[in-house]
Amino acid sequence: MMVGERPPAAEPAGRMISCVIVEDQAMFLEMLSEMVALRGGLRVVDQARTVAAGRVACTTHRPDLLILDLALTDGEGLDVARTFVEANPDGRVIVVSGNASDFVCPAWLTPALQAVISKNETFQALRQELDD
Repeated sequence: MMVGERPPAAEPAGRMISCVIVEDQAMFLEMLSEMVALRGGLRVVDQARTVAAGRVACTTHRPDLLILDLALTDGEGLDVARTFVEANPDGRVIVVSGNASDFVCPAWLTPALQAVISKNETFQALRQELDD
């Protein structure tokens, strides 16, 4: 479901959209990474399983897109999102969470938030957001 008011930014022809994926479950992280890698125009530049590693990935790579789980073993995914938004104010965030129905988007994240997808949905919901 679309959350933010801002339409996706048009990318110049041939430019790859860089993506960081932050997910604490190893198998799900690997599946997400493989799915993103198969999408044309997207490139996974880093993966992280913790808040600390996610924050480093966002500041190091300044990705265009962050795919983020909210509940991580060492803290809240929103801490990663804040670092991401500070590093790339024009970036987009897709939240993928088992608690998506409980998510209340903080005001500072609203401009960057593209979608909130429940882990109970199919991968098709994420594919659709990646293609937008």
